[in-house]
Amino acid sequence: MPRGLHALPEIPYAADEDLLARALDLVPQDPHSTCFVNISRVAMGECVVVDAAGATSRLHWNPAPEPLRLPRARDYEEAMRAEIDRAVRVRLPASGPVAAHLSAGLDSGSVAATAARLQAETGAQVVAFTAVPRDTATTGCPPGRLLDEGPLAAATASLYGNIEHVRVGTEGRSPLDALGWVFELCEQPILNLCNQVWRDAIYELAQSRGLSVLLTGQAGNLTLSYKTYCPLRERLRDGGWSGLIDEVGAFSRRAGDIGPRLVEAIATRARAAPQQIGPSLMNRQRRDELGASTETLMTQRSQDTRSERLAALQRVDVAYYTKGALARWRIDERDPTADRRLVEFCLAVPDAQFMLGGISASLARRAMADRLPRRVLRERARGLQAADWHAGFSDPKRELAREVGRLSACPETNRMLDIAAMQAMIDDWPTSGWHQAAIAGRYRHHLLRALSNGDFLRRAAAARNEREAGG
Repeated sequence: MPRGLHALPEIPYAADEDLLARALDLVPQDPHSTCFVNISRVAMGECVVVDAAGATSRLHWNPAPEPLRLPRARDYEEAMRAEIDRAVRVRLPASGPVAAHLSAGLDSGSVAATAARLQAETGAQVVAFTAVPRDTATTGCPPGRLLDEGPLAAATASLYGNIEHVRVGTEGRSPLDALGWVFELCEQPILNLCNQVWRDAIYELAQSRGLSVLLTGQAGNLTLSYKTYCPLRERLRDGGWSGLIDEVGAFSRRAGDIGPRLVEAIATRARAAPQQIGPSLMNRQRRDELGASTETLMTQRSQDTRSERLAALQRVDVAYYTKGALARWRIDERDPTADRRLVEFCLAVPDAQFMLGGISASLARRAMADRLPRRVLRERARGLQAADWHAGFSDPKRELAREVGRLSACPETNRMLDIAAMQAMIDDWPTSGWHQAAIAGRYRHHLLRALSNGDFLRRAAAARNEREAGG
């Protein structure tokens, strides 16, 4: 962690203000950068050797697998089951129960179900935690989303006698609660503060039960349940005309379902398109200084889906957060869907298998048919995590105005953020419509992200001043 190097007096302590500002616009950071100047990280898949002559680096993992060619669709399904079985098995504790996230989706459901099957071999239990919203805090729901993932998660848990299903509420918790400990133990700000609320609630419950290993499925969208947007030329390259004809035939044979399936195919492609949620809360003068580098990640797309997935996996480095959870709760968070061999397998599978018959995440739905309930396999809506995040404030205008006041008093955060716009948003705090895209974009995404990055920069500036003063 950066603090290991900051313990040395010759290493200056200073936050990377440019990186934190660009992160407001979702500009991806360089894989070697950290939130501190003068501190670099070893990139994922990289080996660095430091000696008296300096530092040299090389990639020890940069997969470019040849496309996997199996005779039948069910061969891919069997191979996927074998990979997920192995990836989960090697992450189970040596003995005793294991904790797991369990949502309504395919990824955490597949991990929890697989863990239950494997734990049954030794008579051990899986304690599956599902975050659920407050009963009265949410009204309305965006199209294609689930407000409460509890019922579908319960359907998965009910298939296994050794799964204890725990519904986790977040009453009495604020999205601002994690700011202090995340700065101290993770040393980088949280991109999505509202999700940290239910994550912390699960950590605390797992710790109280003496559970030391928590299984997740965070990388599943890029591996197990990948939803391809594969361009036509790539589909032809992977499967040829015969593969494309087979897929069209699958549509035709399902005449009764062709409408919903066609809608889903279109929706899957739409989800891959750039999503704009309005301008961030970066100070305008600061944006002018940074210039064109503030173009968002959403506008960057490769035509090679394998390269794009690999790049995304390399960008999303959760090591600092898992180390922070280990330090705070003594819980080792492990993600089988990010297993190296599973990643290599999924990169080698032709994209057509992930969209077979026009069904998104087709391979996961087929491969996991032996361990997930039909309701979950057929569900196309995605869970809306932390749908009730706004209810975590008892007095939102007062609590948020206090935070903005702290940011306003700090020269560094005042320079980075549009403080006036933030205060205006708080003054105009909505009383309803939280499911609407415009409101969610402004408040859930932009405001909370500005508060998170701003608080990190404020605390870093205070720590730097204390250090320079000899404290």
